[in-house]
Amino acid sequence: MFGQKTEFEKKQRRKANDVGNILFNVWNTLTEQPDTRSWQTLPGTVKTASKVVKPGKQNLNLGDQVYQFDVPAQQTTFGLGVPSGIALNSVA
Repeated sequence: MFGQKTEFEKKQRRKANDVGNILFNVWNTLTEQPDTRSWQTLPGTVKTASKVVKPGKQNLNLGDQVYQFDVPAQQTTFGLGVPSGIALNSVA
């Protein structure tokens, strides 16, 4: 009989936990807000472009600025333009 009572109690606890978890998840879903603190540093617009070029010196015109960089042979070069300049990375 003791074992049956323990099993019954375990089942009741599981049911209570399930109901509690469901209520908690519903509450979180209804009240969840995104953390927008870092969104303030994102740019208002983003523009992308891609171009296949031959290896060697290349010029990139961004607005009134011209950036020169070298594209190694047999590699892909990625560029990221930001207000303070451009960052380049080449990968094989």
